[in-house]
Amino acid sequence: MSAVPAAVPGRSVVPDIAELVPRPWILARLDRWLREEDGRIFLMTGPPGTGKTWFAAQLVPPEDEREAQGGHEGRPEVVLAHFCDASDERTLDALDFVRALSGALARRIPRFADALAASAASASAVITINSTQTIGTVEAGARVANVQIRLPRDVPTRQAFAHLVRRPLEAAVADGWDQRLLVVVDDLSAGYRYDAEDTIAHLIGVATDNPAELPEVLRFVVTSRPDPWVLRDLPPPALDLRSDRPAEEEDILRYVRRRLPAAGAAWRLWADRIAAAADGNFLYARHVVELLLARDEVLPEAPADLPEGLIDLYRTWFRTDIARSRDLWWKLYEPVLAALTVARGAGLTHDQLCGITGLPRSRVRRVLEECAQFLLGAPRSGPVRLYHDSFRDYLAQEEVQVEEAHRAVVEYFARRQGDGWLDAPAYACDHLATHAAAIGELAGLVNRPEFLVVAEPVGVLRGLSQQRIVGGYAETYRRAGWLLADRDRSERASYLQTAAYELGEAEAATAFAGLPLERRWQPLWASMLRHRPGRVLGTHPGGVLDLLPLTRPDGTTVVTVSGDGTVRFRDLRTGTVNGVVSLPSATPAARLALLGAVDETVLLVTALDLVWLIDPVRMEVTGSVPARAESPVTSMTPIVLRDRDAIVLGYADGVLQAVDPGAGEPLTEAVPAHEGPVLSLTGGFDDGVLSCGADGAVALWGLDGEATCQPVIRPPDPPTWCAASRLLIDDERFVIAAGYSDGVTDVIVGGHDAPDRTIGFGGHEPAAWRLEADFASSGLVWHTRMHEQGVNGYGDVLREVRDSHLGDLDPGDGPPESREIILMSGGVTSVDLAEVEGRLHMVTGGQDGKVTLIHHPDEDGSVAESLVPWGEPVSTVRFTELDGRLVLLSGESAVGGTIRQWPLRSGADPLPPPVGELAAPVIGFDGMVDESGRQVVAVALADGSVELREEDGRRPLEAGGLEPVGVRLWRWGRSVCVAAFGRHGSEAALRLWTPGSSGETVVTDVRLGRPGTVHEVTVVGDGGRLLAAGDWEEPVLWTLAADDDRWEAGPLPVPDVHPLAAGMSNVVRWMTPVAGSQGREVFIGGQAIVHHLTSQGHRIRAHLLLPQTNAVSIPHEGGRALFFGGGSSARVENLDDSDASTDLDAPPDSEVLAVGALEDGSLLAAGTGDGRLLVWCGPDHPGHPDHVVQLGSPIRQIAVPAPGSLIVRTDLGIQALRLNA
Repeated sequence: MSAVPAAVPGRSVVPDIAELVPRPWILARLDRWLREEDGRIFLMTGPPGTGKTWFAAQLVPPEDEREAQGGHEGRPEVVLAHFCDASDERTLDALDFVRALSGALARRIPRFADALAASAASASAVITINSTQTIGTVEAGARVANVQIRLPRDVPTRQAFAHLVRRPLEAAVADGWDQRLLVVVDDLSAGYRYDAEDTIAHLIGVATDNPAELPEVLRFVVTSRPDPWVLRDLPPPALDLRSDRPAEEEDILRYVRRRLPAAGAAWRLWADRIAAAADGNFLYARHVVELLLARDEVLPEAPADLPEGLIDLYRTWFRTDIARSRDLWWKLYEPVLAALTVARGAGLTHDQLCGITGLPRSRVRRVLEECAQFLLGAPRSGPVRLYHDSFRDYLAQEEVQVEEAHRAVVEYFARRQGDGWLDAPAYACDHLATHAAAIGELAGLVNRPEFLVVAEPVGVLRGLSQQRIVGGYAETYRRAGWLLADRDRSERASYLQTAAYELGEAEAATAFAGLPLERRWQPLWASMLRHRPGRVLGTHPGGVLDLLPLTRPDGTTVVTVSGDGTVRFRDLRTGTVNGVVSLPSATPAARLALLGAVDETVLLVTALDLVWLIDPVRMEVTGSVPARAESPVTSMTPIVLRDRDAIVLGYADGVLQAVDPGAGEPLTEAVPAHEGPVLSLTGGFDDGVLSCGADGAVALWGLDGEATCQPVIRPPDPPTWCAASRLLIDDERFVIAAGYSDGVTDVIVGGHDAPDRTIGFGGHEPAAWRLEADFASSGLVWHTRMHEQGVNGYGDVLREVRDSHLGDLDPGDGPPESREIILMSGGVTSVDLAEVEGRLHMVTGGQDGKVTLIHHPDEDGSVAESLVPWGEPVSTVRFTELDGRLVLLSGESAVGGTIRQWPLRSGADPLPPPVGELAAPVIGFDGMVDESGRQVVAVALADGSVELREEDGRRPLEAGGLEPVGVRLWRWGRSVCVAAFGRHGSEAALRLWTPGSSGETVVTDVRLGRPGTVHEVTVVGDGGRLLAAGDWEEPVLWTLAADDDRWEAGPLPVPDVHPLAAGMSNVVRWMTPVAGSQGREVFIGGQAIVHHLTSQGHRIRAHLLLPQTNAVSIPHEGGRALFFGGGSSARVENLDDSDASTDLDAPPDSEVLAVGALEDGSLLAAGTGDGRLLVWCGPDHPGHPDHVVQLGSPIRQIAVPAPGSLIVRTDLGIQALRLNA
C-alpha cells in the first residue's frame, strides 16, 4: 500500500499501484464474469502478499477521471472503492460501510437521493445533503455533493442496508436507472477481529443472497484472505490468486527482473530463485529484492533454499538483522516496533514515537531506517505505519508486547494533553479510545469532557459497549454518541450538554457548557421532571409491543417485538442489536404480538390468526402454529401440560385453548373463560394457566382433562378490565398480581397455612385518560380512541364504540354486535414479580407512561417508587438478572419504541438517586423577554402548580384551586404579567398576576360562569385586555378587561362562528394573534375550520383548513399566513394567495407535533414526535431546515420569545436553546 493514500468517493483509501506489473490474467477473469455471469459477487481470494489490494486499486480510476467516468476500460463505473484496514476501525465497521455506500449512491444517482430521505426514517437515520437537512428533488442527470448520513449505533446493519441502500435503489431502478455500478471492497478478512459476526462480508453475503431483493444494477468485487469463517456467507471464490494462477504465468519473474539489474548471470539466477520461492506472492518477492539491493557488499551467490513464505521471511530478517543483540532489541527496537504494531490508521509520527517510547529522535530514526522496507510513510515529515497486516500479525504474535504498547500510547497522550484536549493531534482524536479500551482504561478518558468532543465516536461507543463504565459522562455519551459522527466539535458539545440535561447530570452539563467553542446552537438551561434515571438500552422503531429477557450462557438477550413485524435480539450488557427477524410479510402480526418461550429453545410470536415459531439462536422463523378460525388471538403463554410443552392461546371471544407447538393440533377443548377478550395469560404451574379478561375476572384454570376454574378475583364493581397479570409460586406460597384499567394493581398472597390476602396498589391513571379500542370487521382491523372520563368497563366501551362509531358503517358489514373488540389498553398495561433474598418486588407499567416499582408489596409498609412518572405508553415491564444483579426493563409502545433499563442495587434503596427539579410533568408554558432582555418563562404543571422562572431563580405562583392547562406571559407597561387558565371545579376559569395601581402584584381570579375549560388566551393591545377561548357551546370567546385593579369578564358573541367543525364538539384548539395586529385580530381554529376575527367579535373570514398542531400567524409574501404542522410536514399557508403557500420539509415518517415562530416570520420552528427540532431562518423559508437539533423525547410545544432564542417542552421537561448566526 502507498505511503500517500488518496481519497475517493465514500470512505476509502487507494494504495499506490505503481510497482504492480501488468497481470492481464486476473483482469481477463473479471471481465469474463462481468460479461457472461449473473452472480452479484466476484470474490477474489489469496494469502497475504499475493496482490489483492493492488488488484482492487487497479479498478479505481485516477482522480482526474472520476467525475467524467461512465466506466473504465469497458467495465461498469466503480461507485465506491472501500479498502478495509485492520488498523483503522472506521474502515471495518459494517454500519459505517452502509453509510458510505448509501452516500456514494446518493451522489451518483439523483433519483436514489430523492428516495433516500423517505426510506431513511425507518432506520432512524438523519440525512444531510449539500449541507442542508433532508433531501429535495435533484435534477435528472445531476450529481449530488456532500451527503452525510448519521445512524444510531443500535440500528441493525441489515435494516440499515435495507432502508439506506436497497429501497432507494429499487426506487431509482423503477424510475428508469439501468446503468450497472460496481462496489469494490478490499480485504474483507481485516474486519473479522473487529467484529466476528456483524462484518462487511456477512452483510454483502446476506444482502446478495436473494437476487430478487437487490436490483441487479449493483454488483460487488471483493477480496479476502481464504479464511472460511470470513467467507462463510459468500459464494465460492471466482478467482484464487494462488491456486488459479496459470502455471506458465511469469508476472512475479517480470516484477523481480524489473527491480534487479539486468546485466549478469548471477542477477538472472537470483531472479529465477526469488520468483520460484515467492510462488505467486508479490510481497515476498518485494522483500527479498529489497534485502538483496540493500547489501553493500558483492552480490552473494544465490542460495539453494530461500525462506518459506512471508512469516519465515520475517523470522529470518528478525533473527539476522534485528535481534542480533537481545539487549538492543528490548531497549531500542521492541518499543518502537511495538508502538507501530498497535498503531491505528495512518500511523504515528516521529515525534509521537519518541514520546511513546521515551527514546531520543536519533534512536527512533535508527529503528525506522533499519526497518524501512517494512514501513509506510515519511518518517521525517509525516506518520509511519507497518506496511502490511501480515507483518503486524507476526510481530504481535511472536515478538512484541502488545498490551504494554497500548498502555504506552495512552499514557503518552494523556500526559501530553493533560485536561486540554481541544488541541489534541488527529491521531489521539481518532484512535486513543481504541487503545484505552484495549487495556480497560477508557474510563479515565470518558470522564474528560474535552476528550469526548474531539474523540471519534465509533471508538468511544465501541469501547463503552465492551466495558462496564458507569458515571454521568459515560451515560451522557451513550445517550448522545450516535449523533456525533461527522459533526464538528461545537455541535458535539451542544449535543452532549443537551443529553446531560436530559439525564439530570448537572456536572457534565456545566462542563460541556463551559468549553470554549463557537457554536451554531447551544442549550442554555433545562428544567427536567424529577425521576429515577435509568439507561436507554435502545429503541425498536414502530413501538415495543412486548419484551422478553432470555438468559443464555454468554449473557442475557432482550427480545422485543414491534408493530412493524420485526423481532429484535439485543445484548442486555452492551445494548447492541445482535439480530433482527422479519416476520413473513403477510402477517398481521405485529399489531398483537406477544412473546413467550418454549423449553428456552423456541420463541413464540403471536399474530391474529397464528403463532410464529422462531429459533432464538439462529434468529430465524422455523414454523407456525395455526389458531382457531372463529376469533382473533389476543393473548398467549407457554405451559407444561401432561409433561409436554404446550401453548395456551386466548381469543377475542373469551375462549382459551391449549395447542401442541410442534404439530399445531389442539390439546384441549375450547374453554369459554371470559365475557369479552382474554387479555392476559400467565403460566407458571403444571397443567394450568392464570387468565385475565375484559370482564375484569381473574381465574386459575386446570387444563388436564376437563377444564376446571378457580376464581381468584371476582369482576370488580364498578366494571374494569384486567389486561396484565403475573404469577409467582414456590413451596411455601403463591403470589398473583393483576393490573386493571382503573389504574389499580391487586396482589393476592396465599399459602398452605395462611388465608389468602388481597392488597391493592394505585399509581396509574385510569383507562379513561386514554382509551384505545381495536375491533375486527370483514377481515379489517378498525381503530378508535376515547379521551373523556367515565368509560372504564368493557361493556361500557363496547356500547360506546357501537353506538358512537359503528352506527354509520355499511350495513353490508353486518350489525355492530357482530364486530368484536379485540384489544383494549389503558390503566395498568403490564406487571411483573421478582423475589430476591426472600423478599418480593413488583413493577407495574401503565398507559399513562409511568413505571412504578413497589418494594415488598406483600408486607405492611410497602414502598412505591415512580421510576418514570411521565411519557409514552408503557407496553411491558420485566425483571431479569445481569451479573447476579436484578435489572428492571421497560418498553414503550409509541413509535419511538424506547427500551429502558434500571440496575437495582441491594440494600434499602435499590434505585439510583432521583434527578430533576420539576415535581410533575409540564403541561404548558410560555416564554418572553423582559424589557432588560432577560428571559422569563412561566410553567403549568400536571399537579396544578404554576411556576415563574427568571434568571435569578424559580418561584411558585399559588394557583388557588385552579386546574391549569396552560399559561400566558405578556408585558404591560414595564411589568411582566402571567395568566394561568383552565378550570376551577367544573367552571372555566383563569388566575391573573398583574401590576396594581400602587405597583404591587395583584392576583385576580376570573370565573367565566360556564362549565368547561379555557384552552387559549391571547393579549390585545398594550396588555390591558385579553381574549379567552374554550370548549363550551356558545359563545366561543370571552373578553377580559382591566379596570383599575380588577378584571371584568364578559362573553364575546361572534356571529356564524359556531360550530368549528360540523358534527363535532365546538372546541377552540388553538388561537393566535394575527401578525402585526397587536392582538386586535386573531385566528381561532377547531377541528377543521379556521376563523379570522377581530377582538371586538367581528368575523372577517373563515378558512377550511386541517392543521394537526397549533398554528402561528406570520406575514408571508405580502399577505397573512398561518404556520402549522400536518403529519410529516410543516406548512406555511398563505391565506391571501394560496399559490404562495409552501410546504417545509420534515423527516419522513416523523409526525410534527408543535410549531412556533417569531411574529415577523423570520424564524420558524417545528417539533416532531421523535424529538427533532427543525428551524427555518430568513424571510424565504426554503424547504429544508437551517438547523436540526435532536432532542431526547417528543416535542410538545415551542416558544420563540426573541430572535435566535427557542424554548421547547418535551416529555422530559422544558429546555431553552440559543441559535447563533
